[in-house]
Amino acid sequence: VNKLALVTEYVQGVPLFGMLRNRGVVLDVAERIRFAQQIAMGVAHLHKQGIVFAGLKTKNILINSNNDVVLRDYGLYCVKDFVKAQGSIGTPQYTAPEVILGGNNEHFPSEDVYSFGIVLWELFTGKSPYAGMMSRQVVTAVTQDDIRPDEPLDCPVVLWKVMQSCWHPDPDSRPDFDRLTRILNQPLEAIMKYGMTAGSSEPAPRGAPVNEQAAYEARQGDSGASQ
Repeated sequence: VNKLALVTEYVQGVPLFGMLRNRGVVLDVAERIRFAQQIAMGVAHLHKQGIVFAGLKTKNILINSNNDVVLRDYGLYCVKDFVKAQGSIGTPQYTAPEVILGGNNEHFPSEDVYSFGIVLWELFTGKSPYAGMMSRQVVTAVTQDDIRPDEPLDCPVVLWKVMQSCWHPDPDSRPDFDRLTRILNQPLEAIMKYGMTAGSSEPAPRGAPVNEQAAYEARQGDSGASQ
């Protein structure tokens, strides 16, 4: 029987999930962006190796003793051409709707992009996505009611647009991780150029991400990264 195993370095660290909820830990915008950069670069590297994470969430992201990001528990069953994934759909709060509806038979990089959008939202809010909802309620909200997390407070507008583009209902319309890293690796001044969000109590519609301003900001991100 063919078996796939992965041996990795033992890393002693704190899950990002817990760090974001620790009132004794204060993260400024620059530090949150740095974590986002490292997460995006890590997943981009996996994709270049033909691996889909298929389980990206803050509990699978460690912050080590050097205050750097380490990804863990990425999907061994998602190595392309090795085996089809079987079993549960994972954590629905982070799972792309097409994966939920498709029965988890095959995985694609675009689902990691969706999950990254949720992680990025959590990184800037310190809150659990869809808090107070049971898993089956989240499944209905995401797949049938087109609900997405609401606008965070005090988040760079550019990154709010990035979040929305990541959870676009059409997987082919989501940015890839090369594009995400180019945007996130801009100087802080460029990311902050359009100001901060005011927050909202209204959930974002699933098709909200692409408007003229968002497209302009994405183009600016690409041009800034290429200089």
